Amino acid sequence: MQPAPPPPRSTSSDAPDPGLLEQARSIDSSAAPAERPAAGAAIVRPIDWTAEARSLWSLTSGAIAVRFPSVKQVYTAEVLDRLSIAWAPVLERHNLHLGRFTIYFVAAGATLPIIGESADAIRAELAAEQAAKKAAAAEASAGRPAGASTEASTV
Repeated sequence: MQPAPPPPRSTSSDAPDPGLLEQARSIDSSAAPAERPAAGAAIVRPIDWTAEARSLWSLTSGAIAVRFPSVKQVYTAEVLDRLSIAWAPVLERHNLHLGRFTIYFVAAGATLPIIGESADAIRAELAAEQAAKKAAAAEASAGRPAGASTEASTV
C-alpha cells in the first residue's frame, strides 16, 4: 500500500488552489449521499415483518372476536407468535405492511373488541330489563299487582 500523495499547495496566499478545491469538491460530492441524508429527509427504518404479521393477526382476531367472542380462546399469545413467524416471510415477499397507517389499525384493533364486549353487556342488560317487564306484565294480567306476594297475608 502506497501512502497518499501530499495535497497540492497553493502558490498564492490570496487565491485558493484550484486543484485543492477540485479535490475537495470531488470528496464532498462522492461522500455526501452515502454518509449523511439530506436535510429534512425522512429516516427510513427497516420493516420488522414479524411485528407486522403480529399486528395483522391481532387485528384480525380482535375483529372476529367482536362477533364471535369464543375465538379469543383460539388466538392465544402462543398462537399469535406462531402465526407471526409463519406469515412474516409472506408479507415480506409481497411487501404487504400496514405502513404509515399502523397506528390507526392498532388503535382500531384495540378498540373493536372493547366495543364488542360493551355491546354484549348492553344487550344482556336490555334482555334483563325486558324479562323483568314481561314478568311484571304477567303478574298484572293475572290480577295481582306487580311485586305482590302470592301468599295471602294474615292480619
